[in-house]
Amino acid sequence: MDAQAAIAPTITLPPQTQVATEGQRADFTVIAAGSDTLHYVWKRDGDAVGSDSATLTLASVQATDQGEYMVSVSNSAGAVTSVPVFLYTEPAVPAFIKNRLDTLSVDTLAANNWAPIKIPGFRQQVIDAQLNGVGRVWQNIAPGFGNVIYDLKVDDGVITLILDLGGLVQSTDGGKSWKTVSYQLPGNGNYTGFYSFDISPANPQLIVTAGLNLSRTTSGGKWWMELHELALPAINLAKTAGAELGYRTAFGRVRFNCDGSRVFTALGALGHDLEQRDGLEDEMKAMFGRKYIYIGDAAGENFKAYDLGTFAGIRSICPHPTDPSCVYFSYSDGEMHVSRNALADTPTFQKLQIPAGYQVTNIDVSPWGDGNLLLVLKPLTAGLSQKLVLAKDSGGTVLTCTDVALVNAAGTLLNSSYAVPYSGKWNPRVKDQVFVGVLGSPYLLASDDNTKTFRKIAFPTSLVHGLSGFYTSPQWLAFDRKTSLMAAWSCIGGWYSTDQFATWNDMLMTYDDGTKLFGNKGVGYAECAVNLFNLKNAAYMATNDHGLFRSAGADHTKWQCISANSGMPVTSTGAAWASLFFPMGVSPDERFIYAFARGAYPNNPYSNNQLKLVKSIDQGQSWSDVTALLGLGDTLSLTGSPKRFLFNTDASVQLIMFDKSLYVSRDSGATFSLASVPLGTGSGPFGFGFSELAYDALHNIFYAAANTGLARSLDSGATWQVINAMYMPGIGVTGKGDLVLGAYGQLFVVPYDKIESLVSQNKFTLYYLQPYVKATVGDTVEEVTSSQTLFNRIVCRSDTVIVNIGYGAYRGNRSCGSGPLISTDGAKTFQWAAYNLPVMGYFAAAIGSDDILLGCQGGAYSWATKSVDANSPTVPSNLIGTAISSTQINLSWKASTDDVAVTGYEVYRGNTLIGVTTNAEYSDTGLVASTSYTYSVSAYDAAGNASAKTGSIQISTPAPGTSSSSSGGSSSSSGSSSSSGSTSSSSSSSSGSVPAGTSSGGGGGGMPLMFFATLSALALARIRVTHGNG
Repeated sequence: MDAQAAIAPTITLPPQTQVATEGQRADFTVIAAGSDTLHYVWKRDGDAVGSDSATLTLASVQATDQGEYMVSVSNSAGAVTSVPVFLYTEPAVPAFIKNRLDTLSVDTLAANNWAPIKIPGFRQQVIDAQLNGVGRVWQNIAPGFGNVIYDLKVDDGVITLILDLGGLVQSTDGGKSWKTVSYQLPGNGNYTGFYSFDISPANPQLIVTAGLNLSRTTSGGKWWMELHELALPAINLAKTAGAELGYRTAFGRVRFNCDGSRVFTALGALGHDLEQRDGLEDEMKAMFGRKYIYIGDAAGENFKAYDLGTFAGIRSICPHPTDPSCVYFSYSDGEMHVSRNALADTPTFQKLQIPAGYQVTNIDVSPWGDGNLLLVLKPLTAGLSQKLVLAKDSGGTVLTCTDVALVNAAGTLLNSSYAVPYSGKWNPRVKDQVFVGVLGSPYLLASDDNTKTFRKIAFPTSLVHGLSGFYTSPQWLAFDRKTSLMAAWSCIGGWYSTDQFATWNDMLMTYDDGTKLFGNKGVGYAECAVNLFNLKNAAYMATNDHGLFRSAGADHTKWQCISANSGMPVTSTGAAWASLFFPMGVSPDERFIYAFARGAYPNNPYSNNQLKLVKSIDQGQSWSDVTALLGLGDTLSLTGSPKRFLFNTDASVQLIMFDKSLYVSRDSGATFSLASVPLGTGSGPFGFGFSELAYDALHNIFYAAANTGLARSLDSGATWQVINAMYMPGIGVTGKGDLVLGAYGQLFVVPYDKIESLVSQNKFTLYYLQPYVKATVGDTVEEVTSSQTLFNRIVCRSDTVIVNIGYGAYRGNRSCGSGPLISTDGAKTFQWAAYNLPVMGYFAAAIGSDDILLGCQGGAYSWATKSVDANSPTVPSNLIGTAISSTQINLSWKASTDDVAVTGYEVYRGNTLIGVTTNAEYSDTGLVASTSYTYSVSAYDAAGNASAKTGSIQISTPAPGTSSSSSGGSSSSSGSSSSSGSTSSSSSSSSGSVPAGTSSGGGGGGMPLMFFATLSALALARIRVTHGNG
């Protein structure tokens, strides 16, 4: 009998991409099938590494190990090579937090394309940390708007949603409370721009987000990585160095199939108004020319690209709910495709025929296996109306489409001509039940007979909260296949229900009908918080879309909408004249509030210059139109937009800065006059433009910055003197009068006592200011030009200074640096303060006596500075250990002290943390007889600051049946104080714990210590920040 022929190898499970910290172990494993002995050749960047084994082990990862890995498997019958995967390395974790590390965050692409911010002379800082589940730094305080929810998924009682600027947030208790699960790390740009996400049905820890990049987490959001593969389109960089934005890439949709074995994505930028956003699709069409569908594997990587024709933006990706091989796609050019063999090595695609003149913006597949689809059709040509159709897919290329009439049982049309269908979804738990989201009306439509007739489900008046129709018009829906939970959302709000919307519940918002105060359930996205004022008795906030707010309460988590109060301008018919209100200015004593009211829809209130100046003298409870004070008529029609208000300490001097002009009042706002500021006319396409105002209260000096220089007034704004001709995008003044300036990619701090001599000698110039540089754009400066706006939005109060870094050195989708810097020592030293912010760049900052407020693209945030304890407890002393048996050693020590309070102690066996206790004693059990053990102890406080460890002691367990032994008395330290720093650490949304010890005395059990940390490789490797005198 002839010997059986050898079978060539095939790879059944390829290696997976790895993220490893330097010094840790990393393993790549391949599973292959085939006869005979299989041989393995591993390669890194094309060079052979490792031995002939199915597993490549890197025992101690180094930075040089980062690269592309693949393996070739061979036998006598042939060979096969795996697809490339990657090893990304993180710098070794600093020793002072290594025993508390839970997860790492890395953003490899940003590391490759980011010119870092460099703060000279200081060592590195841990970016994000959380102690006992409490965020130590930034708390989301904005009202619970959902502006704008772009995608939402409900699964097994968990609601996850993505906001275009706020990122991914999640509720694990059915909508009662929320947390952020995606964070924008420093260097990852100022603009988040999310469109879609999906969670793998096979692994709830695997999430892929789509937006201006494609990102992936396999840890449920503890760490994220941009997907950067050869098959995927590049994150396009600017064509030339400098400020040019270049073409931007946007992934418009991402979906896993029903069993999680494939993931699908495509380029597109569909806005909530069903139009492309910001011209992105036109840019991508010019850049790429072709439209592709990208298909990845069960791990959310290893993508392949499939050409479907001339470029068009993706509109919908809808996998079949029960058939993992079937997926539908629709595009902005009106084409709709299906793959019925999406699991094949080379899937094929059919173009489906739909009604002419339309594009499909929403697809839902019937869960009942009847071949039905619900399609929302949006006109491509004039004269057609948006509509919902029921389509039948019989397996060919033609869909049989029937218009769905939104009528009740009596045949009465339920939606008006302007209330158009936005989405149609089957309830997967109730056969033939369909829900329709409708734009422009406060209701949902529901059908119980598979779209033959509908009934209205009215939006409850109790949840209107005095808000506009944009909030109360639910347009999209999502259903949980495993529970009765379902969700609906509008452009700026969301709701959930467990009884098919017989009752509704606010998803993100809290609201008190009696006090009319808004709050949030953990996250709130009032887009965008463009002005903030943190005063003695209240805070004020102006938002782009939602009006003006005044806080109630010291923690600034409850807000009254003051722009809804009486006195705002109205039209001749009594309708509201304005729909938006910004910017805002508030005097230090709250006696005066100003804002610009912007003309209401249908005019575009963002871009039109029909403005009115309104004023309140009773903390926003009533308003008056004071436009005439500027002497420009009863409505302002300006070519330069309003930018800032500024007051002196008693508000007797008031400034209003426009893009092109500055108005000053020196009689507490009774009259205003146009100031003469001799800063020139500017050049280039934009000409002259003011950028910022600042006030030195100690010396009564006003400063005005522009793109042509910096001017000051020593006489309350009556006259102005130019002191330099540098472009100053950011200026601030400390409590001592020192000038904090952002210019030419550098941050300067000029002491007050040096200003006059520099000005008088005509030395207030870039060259002579070099000794006062506190931060620069770092070592990589090729992308930075002299006109970059890098350090701006500088806010000072006393010795606290906040500086924004952003909008500088664009490289495609990202800028070279982003995030807030903070100084608490009068601008002598600075440190990163991004911590747990979901977005780095901010619009406004306000420093109070007890907290700092930041207004970001996605909501507003508070840092309660007085609650931050940066001092470590003293080192425990007199550590003594006794082996009371062959398997147990008891430890005791003299208690530590702390300026606040000692919370507990960490007990180490060797270098391993074995437990924690609240008492000054600990029992280590389950030991091995006749074995020597080494112990040390450190103390920690409620803020997470840890002392250095005690000197170590060594104790041996006796043999069974012999007497005990003891050792100790050490009070020395084995290292320097190991706190989380002279700056506090802060939070990511990660979770984890270390084992809890058992107290041996005092009647109390050991308290578990949970310390969560997220580190940015960018921060550790490339950002240098202050940490005391380090």
